[in-house]
Amino acid sequence: MTEMIEELAQVKSEVVAFGTAQEWLDSRWVQMNVNPPVPLMTRNYGSQRSVNETINVSVDLIVDGGEALEWGGVNNRGDSYRQIVQGLVDSEDPDFGDWISRMSRLQVFRHQGPNGPIYETGDSRHRVHTVKALRLTQFPARVVDGYEPLVAGDEVVIWTDTNERRRHAEAISQRGWIDEAPPAHSKVFSPRLKVDLPYTWALEPDADRRLISAAYTRVYPKFVDTVPTVVVDEEEIREPKHRSFWQHIRAALRVEEV
Repeated sequence: MTEMIEELAQVKSEVVAFGTAQEWLDSRWVQMNVNPPVPLMTRNYGSQRSVNETINVSVDLIVDGGEALEWGGVNNRGDSYRQIVQGLVDSEDPDFGDWISRMSRLQVFRHQGPNGPIYETGDSRHRVHTVKALRLTQFPARVVDGYEPLVAGDEVVIWTDTNERRRHAEAISQRGWIDEAPPAHSKVFSPRLKVDLPYTWALEPDADRRLISAAYTRVYPKFVDTVPTVVVDEEEIREPKHRSFWQHIRAALRVEEV
């Protein structure tokens, strides 16, 4: 707690010297969005369990921004970010007890990886974004649920509600990662894993998986990604079910080239 009080005092002085709380925040969002948040609202996942644990979470490990694609984005309560920072500036408590009490605990979800956890933002997005802007080392949080590394035999949830996700599911089935192919007319299915996978987001389509792994590497620089790349035919993903005349011609030319 002493470390957080010292950090809050330093940031308060910085904001006051900068000008207004909003001007300071605008500057911080630009700095932070060099590495924007990554979506950890995992759609393909395995072992999920209720945790309900209170911790002092390492703020750097919160890499997900809730619904926001940028730090400081999707502010559905207008002035909330500025109000939180202004409340810190206005606090006359040398220990900032009044401000900390109003902030309450953050709500997060834990995603376990081989080098340690990263966290998804729960129902506390405005507070999470602001705490990260304040550059705090730790902050009280409640871990609601946890997602564990994937183990052979686990039942997993795989979504096939888009063409890209369906083809990804077909590809990991062909690789022998799961014990069944996606059903023809289902938007989601629950096969069992046939292999161990070292982190919770390993079942995501490759572009999403690499984005999350890059964020993981920023907080765990020694992380080595051992999950093979799963490549699907991007041209097939873009083509609709009923091809136009020119799409038939292009498809025929691809076959001839082979």
